[in-house]
Amino acid sequence: MKDLNKLTSKQLIETDDNVIGVGIGRKIKNGILTKEIGITYTVKKKLPIDQIPEGKRILKTIKHEGKTYNTDVIEGEIRPLMDWCYDEFYQWMPQYPTPVEPTNRDQIRPLKGGISCTNYTNMPTSTGTLGFLAVDNEDNTLVGVSNAHVIVNNALLAPYRTTGTIDNTKNNLIVQPASGDGGTDYIGAIKRFKPWRTGATDNFIDCALCTIDDTDIDNSQSWKIEGLTGYTAGMLWASTDEINNILENDYNLYAAGRTTGSKGEGRTKMKLSSIFYANTISYSYVSVNYNDLFTMVATDGSGGLCYLPVNPGDSGSVVYADVDGSGTKKIIGLVLAGLISGTVNNPWTGTPVDNYTTAICCRIDRIKTLMNISPYTGQTNLDFSDRNNIEEYILEGLSDVESITVAGKKYFLAGLTSTTGNTTTTTSTTVLTTTTTTSNITTTTTTALASLSCSATNIFEYAHSSITVDGMMFIGERKQNPYIIKFDDPDDLNSYTGVTVSDVGNEYIGLENVCSSGSTMYFGTIETTTGYLVIVECGTDLTFTKHTYPTIDVWNFAITTDGTYIYGGTDYEFFKIRISDWELIQKAKFYNDFTSTHAAAYSATRNEVYLTSQGTTEKLAILDADDIWTYTIVDLSSYTNTLTDDMVYYSNKLYIGSELGGCIIVDLANNNSITPLTISETYGLFLNGTNIYSCKISGYIEKFSVSTPDSVAVYKLESGFTPNEILFVGSRVFVTKWAGPGTAKLCEMT
Repeated sequence: MKDLNKLTSKQLIETDDNVIGVGIGRKIKNGILTKEIGITYTVKKKLPIDQIPEGKRILKTIKHEGKTYNTDVIEGEIRPLMDWCYDEFYQWMPQYPTPVEPTNRDQIRPLKGGISCTNYTNMPTSTGTLGFLAVDNEDNTLVGVSNAHVIVNNALLAPYRTTGTIDNTKNNLIVQPASGDGGTDYIGAIKRFKPWRTGATDNFIDCALCTIDDTDIDNSQSWKIEGLTGYTAGMLWASTDEINNILENDYNLYAAGRTTGSKGEGRTKMKLSSIFYANTISYSYVSVNYNDLFTMVATDGSGGLCYLPVNPGDSGSVVYADVDGSGTKKIIGLVLAGLISGTVNNPWTGTPVDNYTTAICCRIDRIKTLMNISPYTGQTNLDFSDRNNIEEYILEGLSDVESITVAGKKYFLAGLTSTTGNTTTTTSTTVLTTTTTTSNITTTTTTALASLSCSATNIFEYAHSSITVDGMMFIGERKQNPYIIKFDDPDDLNSYTGVTVSDVGNEYIGLENVCSSGSTMYFGTIETTTGYLVIVECGTDLTFTKHTYPTIDVWNFAITTDGTYIYGGTDYEFFKIRISDWELIQKAKFYNDFTSTHAAAYSATRNEVYLTSQGTTEKLAILDADDIWTYTIVDLSSYTNTLTDDMVYYSNKLYIGSELGGCIIVDLANNNSITPLTISETYGLFLNGTNIYSCKISGYIEKFSVSTPDSVAVYKLESGFTPNEILFVGSRVFVTKWAGPGTAKLCEMT
């Protein structure tokens, strides 16, 4: 039976260009999926016989290996998926009278299969599906599996790319859900993909792998498929014969995707309609010939075909099947595209929608072999790739290698980068990447919080600065005319007072940061109408005075204090303000050495001020507190990306967080040497005694001691809780939820 794959591939090449797909499948008669097996041709448009060259015409029957197959012709156009049967099958549609978005679009933690995701770094407006989790046999790590076109911006092998186009997957981060579904929480980074070759006949899969953060995994849950329940354990993968036999035995299929949700367990049944399918798919930048695929349709349970078995955004959907007719479920592949046949008027509003009639899928036996992965069923002996430590290896020119082993490390194609010689000419070079692994720490360091004791959700919004003074907690908002809120009783988070600071802030800047000396707080903000720097001097009774500096025009900025002076930085300069008379006594222009100050800290022991940037290049400025014109710039860009606005100084070391991964320790007493922190991407680091807490972006709090920074405890928050600020009252820990009115709150971790 395997030689039928060669037949369909040959037919695709030898027939008219109007033919865009050929497969071995069940014939369709009068809209009914029959049990007759034949050769199915997909054409752009059915043409009169006299318009087709004689040598390119489709024969009524084809004989192969002594067996005669009838042919069938279907009209339609194949499109990649990125974006009437029983009513319940269409509840996901906006046109449905009472539409219900499938849970597959929600933030799902712990991670499962069949859920929304995208590449936030290079493809933030796209939506697709994370099909399932698997084991990378290359390094025994857990990975996510999806289509290459879902999470990779350009999946072509290097020689097939446009010379000079610089595009690669290094440090490309994956969010779940997709940003189009409101997702901002990173779950991993692109690890590798199977490159395409244009004009070739050996493109079998559209597949890519991403690393998975260990804190997003629960080995008792993460092998499941969102929205489907007809299985009791992690599924194995179907063999080649098991997939081929589904067609003749008419076994049921099941699928789960971002847009149309989970399907197959209701009255609408999913069926395999063809195997050995060869076709051409046109992506936005290239057309790719595929071979040895299968197709899936939706039916009414009696063979009648249903509209819309898939829709844009379902690319990457997992497909599994009852492989023996007795309930044995196994994964058989991934959806990669859809066959569209014009439009159809929906029955509720009468407006036309694209009529996707068939899902086109790549096979799990091909994926298993070509990606070198195996099933994940909840194993506890797996490792995790460190997405904050991705190494690269450069090959000059447009190399045709997919992987290379150097000094014992295996690197995989990531795309193209550029090299510049002594001239101004920039040339394209091939870049390959590899990841390092970390041991499985899920069962030893991830701790679900027993509870969160929270305030009401109507007290504040978008908390962006926080501080504890005299046992009372203070929070500053990010908005125009922001509120300063005081919680003076940690046992009653609904007991508070507040004051509005008028005429400061805007939509993007509010009370951005805060420092204190004694019982006095200093909030940094800007004047609304001018953009000038404003320091808000505020007592614990919430009486305040605004100090405005017309010569300091800011956008990004940060401040800190030693009790005598306010030190800070802006987009262009450092400044020093004397508190006793609020006089600006020193400014230092830093021009191109440093841009966009984002965080500040002070050391009395070293008499130094520390500022980090969040510009085009991440840097650390170390200023002499007596003379801020005396400073040192440390380039951090090789270690980190997008520095956060809260950092920690402790005992000659700076602990610096990153919103995109790459948190680091700078040893100030050891020539500013840099070592990586093992924590994940963060919105800020906060010190309490000798412990540092991190607001992990994807809904966790991480904690480590300065004496053992490699030993990280992870605390899971409730679903949808993005932490932004952490406050301490003694040993008690309080965290704010980053959100707007009606959702933001202050909670104690108990």
